[in-house]
Amino acid sequence: MVLAVIADYTYIEAAWDAEDGVPPEHGVPTSYYTGVQLRCRAEIVVDPAEKFAILAAQLRHLEPEGSLRVTPSAEVETDRRLLPGIRGLRLSIESVQAKLKYGGNKSAVTRARIADQLASRDGPGDLAVRSHLLRRSRPD
Repeated sequence: MVLAVIADYTYIEAAWDAEDGVPPEHGVPTSYYTGVQLRCRAEIVVDPAEKFAILAAQLRHLEPEGSLRVTPSAEVETDRRLLPGIRGLRLSIESVQAKLKYGGNKSAVTRARIADQLASRDGPGDLAVRSHLLRRSRPD
C-alpha cells in the first residue's frame, strides 16, 4: 500500500513569486509544502488488547499534558462498547520518499518578500510555511 501525506501546504500567488526585475504579472503561481510518501505493508489489528494499546499510544501523544484521559480501558463500559467500531492498522514501512518545496530556487530577496506576504495574509497554513521558508532560507 502507499500512504501519502501533505502538510504545511499553502498557495503562493503569482505576483509574490516574481523575481526582482520581473513584472509581478509575469510571476508564476506555485505551492509550498512538505510531502511524504510511504510504501508499506498494512496489517489490520482486530485483537481488542492490541487496539487498546494503539489507542493508548495515540492519546498519550495527542491529549494535552495533565489530561485525565490517557488510557482507554476494557474496564470502562464506554470504551468496550465503542471498540468494535474502531479499526487499527499496523504499518510496516518498506520505503519513504519526501519532498520539501519552500522556494529553495528563489533569491533571498524573493523568499523574504514571500515570507512577508505570508505573514500579512495569515491564512490556513501560511504561518507554518513561513516558518519553514525562513528556516530553510540561506543568503545568496
